[in-house]
Amino acid sequence: MDDLVSNVALADGRRIVLHDEDDISLFLVSNSGVEETLPFSHLSGNYGGGSLLLSPSQRYVIFSYFSGESEEGFALLEIANNQLKLLYDSDYLYGEDANYGFTNDERTIIQTFRTGAWYKDEAEIDENGDMYYEFGELNLLSLETNNLNRHTILVY
Repeated sequence: MDDLVSNVALADGRRIVLHDEDDISLFLVSNSGVEETLPFSHLSGNYGGGSLLLSPSQRYVIFSYFSGESEEGFALLEIANNQLKLLYDSDYLYGEDANYGFTNDERTIIQTFRTGAWYKDEAEIDENGDMYYEFGELNLLSLETNNLNRHTILVY
């Protein structure tokens, strides 16, 4: 992950801050101080770092994290009533260089990451005899169902 973001500003002046030096926590901070603390002590592997991405409506924030060992994950949180509500946590998935985005209507979270190398000796052959490489994944999280649909990206 390049350009890690540990602090995002809301239109009302509040901020969401990622603190991950000793323990991993997200804070919702106003001019009056900390309004909400959400600890992340449940990660199933090592923690190599994380980043925040605010949705265009500022209703949601993605906390993306990585292990430093070819694993990526993300948590989706809703910002409501001065609280950070955890809606979904993918835990670690095998891959590197993850990117995230929201669809325009914010009903779907998009996650992409690389899972394979482009070396000829690692190419596979499909049922038609054509060579291909497994490049990565395109994952779609429906906010209506909390279902993560995973799609493998193949390069021919």
